[in-house]
Amino acid sequence: ITVNGYDLTDPKTNVDLVRENIGMVFQHFNLFPHMSVLENIMFAPVEHKLMTREEAQKVGMELLEKVGLADKADANTNSLSGGQKQR
Repeated sequence: ITVNGYDLTDPKTNVDLVRENIGMVFQHFNLFPHMSVLENIMFAPVEHKLMTREEAQKVGMELLEKVGLADKADANTNSLSGGQKQR
């Protein structure tokens, strides 16, 4: 198995380093339907005490702007298209 030129079966390959550069897009989206789009983004960092609500809101809005969804921040997740949910 080769990813970005790295042989993952080679014991010398630093798999953790390779994983840092890989992302996933899930086919089924596990968004909380009772929360807004922004609240869904803020949930994990606030719940795990990685950020204050204010910090998470700022970062969440920056992320939404980055993917062209800032206007959907207060929208219900059910109103998003499949592609928007992936973003």
